[in-house]
This record gives sequence, structure tokens and C-alpha cells, in this order.
Amino acid sequence: ASTSNFRSKNADYNRRYMRQIFLEALVRYGGPRCACCGEDNIFFLTLDHKNNDGAEHRAQTGGASGKNLAWLLRKEGWPEGFQVLCFNCNCGRARNGGVCPHHGESK
Repeated sequence: ASTSNFRSKNADYNRRYMRQIFLEALVRYGGPRCACCGEDNIFFLTLDHKNNDGAEHRAQTGGASGKNLAWLLRKEGWPEGFQVLCFNCNCGRARNGGVCPHHGESK
């Protein structure tokens, strides 16, 4: 019973720790607000590769995304090249040749 209690407490700590790092990343990269549409609900916000090089970056980092990406960026000293976008704007950019549909014609 004590092992499962430890695991539960450890998992809770890890979730809080990673959430704190993610919130720090949102602030470091211009948020917590979508740079495109202004969405400020943190449950909708993501970190975006400004230069549309996310696939390359994930390949180099073993697939780091989401909160793991935030942890990696913190470890690397908050490098440039990232911004905060909401999930819709982030997916819109990915599916529209790097341009959010809010700011240009669909391709």
C-alpha cells in the first residue's frame, strides 16, 4: 500500500511540476495568450515553432512536444524561435502551409 501511495504522490508532484514549467514557457514566449487570435484559456494554448520546423525539431529531440517541449526549452535556456498559439491556430498553420487561416487564404 505504501508503494502505491508513493507513486500517486510522485505522479501528482510531476504533474504540478510539468504544469508549472509549461506555464513558465507560455509567459516566456509571449503568453499566456495566443499570438494570433488572443485566446487566453491555458487549456487551449500550445507552443509553436515559428519557423515551421517542428517536425525537424521533434526528430532531433526524440519527439518532445507539449509539456515535455516546455521542459526541454527551459533546459536549453529558452531559445528563440517559439511562440504561443492556441490549438486551432497551431493546427491551422500546420495544415495551411505555415499561415494561420486567420491571416490569409487557405492553401
